[in-house]
Amino acid sequence: MNRSSGGRGLRNPLLFALLGLEVLVGISAIGVVVGSTDVMTVPGRGMENTAQVGDRVIVQRGHDVRRGDVVTVTAPEWGGAGGVGGVGGGADRVYMSRVIGVGGDQVASDARGQLTVNGRALHEDYVKPGPALSRPFNVKVPPGRIWVMGDNRPLQAHSPLHVGDPGGGTLQAGNVKGRVIEAGKGSSWREVTSPSRSGMPVPVIALLVAAVAAVLFLISLPVVLVVVLRGSKAPRDPAFRT
Repeated sequence: MNRSSGGRGLRNPLLFALLGLEVLVGISAIGVVVGSTDVMTVPGRGMENTAQVGDRVIVQRGHDVRRGDVVTVTAPEWGGAGGVGGVGGGADRVYMSRVIGVGGDQVASDARGQLTVNGRALHEDYVKPGPALSRPFNVKVPPGRIWVMGDNRPLQAHSPLHVGDPGGGTLQAGNVKGRVIEAGKGSSWREVTSPSRSGMPVPVIALLVAAVAAVLFLISLPVVLVVVLRGSKAPRDPAFRT
């Protein structure tokens, strides 16, 4: 009896199981990304240079809001105001903006446009160079609400322009749709970071896992094909006769 055929019979299922595991991991990782993210197109210049006009952004769904996060949010208090950075119309209009203050924060800006939160000056290297805000303000963010501002300050429909509206320019934190984690187009993408967070977002980790699984699958597939082809050409054991 030829024992090598038994060895091949053992190896083949193991290789097929490995391929199946790689496919399962890849599909699961992609499922995490699809199930926890949205994609939208940036319509205006209000978030330059973080996001450019026409960029696609990946939004991780959720209401966990921290200072410095770039979020998508609805603003019914603003009456569906136009301006750069909003998608849709009316109370359902979605804005993309950066969270400057959360509930309990004291947010202020002087005549030079220098922002402070709770008396501490912000170092905002994400702000596009240009004219500073011309209107000083000093607001206390109520609990459960947020104060948002665009990175391109002169061209953003943001909290400072709505101080006279209900909520004093602040928005309900519960109206946040999610946090922007990636921006770009084509083959050029970049992570949208937040000063208050560290580590990779879960969807980005899932994408990396899916990519690794795809690479392993492509590496393993030729090996499986070679083993299968060799097995099909192997000589058969002669039949036993009595």
